[in-house]
Amino acid sequence: MSGQAIVIVAPAGYGKTTLVEEALATTHRRAAWVRCTPADRHADRLLSSIVRAVDDAVPGSSEVIADARDGGQPAPDPGDGVRALLAECDRLLVDPIVIVIDDAENLTESEGACAIVDELVRDTGSMVGVALLSRRALPLRLAKPRHSGRLVELGIGDLAFDASECSDLVARAAGRNVSTDEVDGLLTATEGWPMGIATLVSGGDPGDGTVGIERPFRSPNALREYLREEVLAPLAEPLRTTLLCSAVPRRLTPAVAVALDLPDDHLAGAGTRGLFLQRLAGGSNADGWSYAYHPLFREALLDQLSADLTDAEIRDVHRRVAPAVAAHDPVEAIEHRLAAQEWSSAIDAIVAETGASASMSTALVRGWLDQLPDSHRADARVDLMLGHLAWADGRFDVAIEHLRAGLAAGPAADVDRQIEWWARFRLVDCLGMIGRPDDGVPVVDGFDRPDVRAAGPIAAAAALYAAHGIASAGRPADALDLAARVNDLPEADRVAPIDALLRAYIDVPAGRLAEAADRTLAAYRQVEHDDPLSMRLNLMAAHATVLGEQGHRDQAFEWWERQRVQAERALLVARVDTIRGLQAMLLAQSGRSSDAENLLALRDPTGTWADQSAYVARALLAAADGDRASTIAAAQHAIAAASVGPPLYRWSTLIEVVPALVTVGAHERAATVLDAAAALVDDCYPGATGRHLVARTTIRRAALAIAGGDIDQASELVADGLRNAGETAPDIVRLEWGEIGPAVSTALENGTLSPAATIECLWTAFPDGAALVELASHPVAAVRRSAFRPALASGNPTARAVVTHAVDDADPTVARSAADAVALVAMSPPPRRFESLGGFRIRRGGWSTDDGSWTRPADARLVRFLLVHGETPVPTDLLFDALWPDLDSQGARRSLQVSASRVRKLLDDPGPSPSIIDAGPDTYRLRLSEGDVLDWQQFERAAAAALDATTPSLRLLEHAHSLWGGEPLPEERYSDWAASWRARLVDRCVDVLVALVGVHSDRDDHAAAIRIARELVDIDPYDERSHRLLMAALARSGRRGQALRQFLVCRRMLLEDLGVEPSAATSALRGKILDGGPL
Repeated sequence: MSGQAIVIVAPAGYGKTTLVEEALATTHRRAAWVRCTPADRHADRLLSSIVRAVDDAVPGSSEVIADARDGGQPAPDPGDGVRALLAECDRLLVDPIVIVIDDAENLTESEGACAIVDELVRDTGSMVGVALLSRRALPLRLAKPRHSGRLVELGIGDLAFDASECSDLVARAAGRNVSTDEVDGLLTATEGWPMGIATLVSGGDPGDGTVGIERPFRSPNALREYLREEVLAPLAEPLRTTLLCSAVPRRLTPAVAVALDLPDDHLAGAGTRGLFLQRLAGGSNADGWSYAYHPLFREALLDQLSADLTDAEIRDVHRRVAPAVAAHDPVEAIEHRLAAQEWSSAIDAIVAETGASASMSTALVRGWLDQLPDSHRADARVDLMLGHLAWADGRFDVAIEHLRAGLAAGPAADVDRQIEWWARFRLVDCLGMIGRPDDGVPVVDGFDRPDVRAAGPIAAAAALYAAHGIASAGRPADALDLAARVNDLPEADRVAPIDALLRAYIDVPAGRLAEAADRTLAAYRQVEHDDPLSMRLNLMAAHATVLGEQGHRDQAFEWWERQRVQAERALLVARVDTIRGLQAMLLAQSGRSSDAENLLALRDPTGTWADQSAYVARALLAAADGDRASTIAAAQHAIAAASVGPPLYRWSTLIEVVPALVTVGAHERAATVLDAAAALVDDCYPGATGRHLVARTTIRRAALAIAGGDIDQASELVADGLRNAGETAPDIVRLEWGEIGPAVSTALENGTLSPAATIECLWTAFPDGAALVELASHPVAAVRRSAFRPALASGNPTARAVVTHAVDDADPTVARSAADAVALVAMSPPPRRFESLGGFRIRRGGWSTDDGSWTRPADARLVRFLLVHGETPVPTDLLFDALWPDLDSQGARRSLQVSASRVRKLLDDPGPSPSIIDAGPDTYRLRLSEGDVLDWQQFERAAAAALDATTPSLRLLEHAHSLWGGEPLPEERYSDWAASWRARLVDRCVDVLVALVGVHSDRDDHAAAIRIARELVDIDPYDERSHRLLMAALARSGRRGQALRQFLVCRRMLLEDLGVEPSAATSALRGKILDGGPL
């Protein structure tokens, strides 16, 4: 059944469930059985039921989907959820499972629920089969699975008993052979209806005349009549009423039996009394079993219950069973409380089930709340829940109305403090989303009162979020005042990530970009593996934004990509679309038009101000194509979308569309946009609070002047912008160099920029010295003189040739400066760092090698071979065999000498210093200067110090870990000469990481232990010890599902790649985690 779908549609009593149970038993398939109820008409609820059933069948297999539904984020789209579940099962499972959707007729009236079933049936995945059992056909699109041969459809004609099947059943029941007439009589009465045949046979031996087939017995109505007459009528009171009441709960457990005063033998002996009671696996009661009546029998009991009992008596039954049902199905228990009209306890249960911050089916909760009478809809908690539902749906105005009403009535209703402050947190968020962040400040009034401490960190988080809102609105002083009050609380450390967000809104406009980058990165690290307030994605976005503002577009793109992957895992479709727009903008700004177009094709508009980046990208792409009309239209859309967003993003949008407008010659329109940007900064970020924004706006005016041919005005604007930028001048230069390079050169030529200060700025912006090399040939002698020494100190090999040539310059002052620079750098050359961990690279000063640095690939391999041996001389024969195995000795020697010469030209220091490659008669080696470093030697020394310590030292272990850059020379992964060296280093790293996991675990720092254990698994995915360490760390942190998922990851990898099952130790650890015992 794996990879296939079976759809069985037939009325009750045709053995649909029995057929599938027998098929599963025959094929030894595990089943994730979902017995649908009316509550599952809500798509979110149905998805939850499916996820829970899959996890019951294979613990840990649906953890990714469960994670996406937890925390403060709105619940994901159910369709995305089921697709993600199937993909996760394909990734993790070794043994296929079958998802059984039973009693699916309960879903026919729900478009959303049917869409989930449709998704399951149409695309089961390779490790999942689906069986759909329904009394009525569902509106499914079955053409695709039919055509592909993945669909089996069964109906009444397939399930009805024929003469042979009927004869076998009767013979087994009677214990003898039966006649053709007896079989024909049964078939005539029942028309092959399996339930009818089974019921009649169970009533007596067909041969003794007690079967009672004198009338048709072909439908559920006939069965109900039979059950009333043959099962219920003979029962005396109070047993009859007790039996009727037992049909009220969907499942019977020992606890429910006690609540209903059922006879002691009711569950154990029900089958012998013809009660059609079946035992179900997967219950939550003590013996692991629960029981359920056959649906037709339960319907008959409920029909009779309605006839025999008054409404008040039926409500009393619901009241009695609710507490017992709550133990295994809190959702059903809520429905019983509502049916009992126990309104207050129902509200209590709804609040407990939805929780302060949990994601849950908004439609289901709304349906519960709709059943409340007006007298109880005024309950403050109801308003707060309605507010949460509206917030989750994005109806922020409605959410604000309900949240305000609930909070106003909260004190009188004695609302739980944590629930109250989660509501305040959401209210602040809603106010920010509609552009009224200032209104969020009164909402958090009193957050620092002693009596509010019972709310836990959420009160402090709400206050900081309010501060974040007013910071985004351009009120930094007020935001910092509010944040300072939060930072005085004991909970300050737990909400520090929000503090980093609000300070980013303050630091970026003011020009403290380095601080903003460090702070957002540190805050992200804090919540990377433990994120109770759902701030991780926001911090990743803030850090990516800061990197982009610093001109590190490639790094910004990488951070957006990491966020996109996590957002996809969390099924946050709108956020994924927003990120794709931002990535497309970065790609378009970098000239990668095709990649940007591909990303835009994948996204859908979100309908929010966050669409502005996608419109900016479209404007840039249209400009690159020379499409003036489309460029202007896209720029207008971008500005309009951003107009309702925070001021910082409004300004950014205005600034970013200018290059597109300039490209298509819309200079006047670009100037108008820049005027609007300047006015916004003056209004929201006056004085020093907007220093960086003013500088960038000025620099964009310079680019516009260049495009207009006024290079003199451009040079003045550049000089003015860089002077005002202060510490962010290098960031602005890095970001805008492609546009303002000529203006900088002109400003240096006409004296509006200081050569020394400008060159220092360029050296900071471009540590590789590329820009300095250009200025070393500048027409102004003073500029050249100032550029010589920094250019050489950058380590850029081109600078050496340029400056050495300048020693013979016709201007004696220039020649002397060049000679002095060569001598000074020769005395103290920039150190070289030979990197092999995580990839091969040589850094000298700010310059580093890349693939284009080497004339021939053999040159880079020569250096890699030598660095593996440190400064130890390597016999030339080994070099010949490793690098030139196809040449004879003489040819290999010539190739070695030529290659070494090219390496020296690239890596040697200027002046008469010794060469980096020392050649002996029959050996070659690296000759390191003072300050030169081999990263692998640094790591080995630090690892030895940490591992040889008498007692484990967290400081020493972390230092060693910080020096591990990754896989040693991945470029030589398959080279025999590097194998033992690589293995030695990896083993040493593993030793350090294992020791680190132990230290963190001993300190109960489970988040750190998880982070290090994941790194261990990444280093060697086949090392079961690493998987066990990660499983244990996850379980100790309370993430049992993730720990079980890790076992599945380990098992799948071992079986697929190595053909072995996990070891006894790994399986035993899984068992302990399942049992919930100590580790």
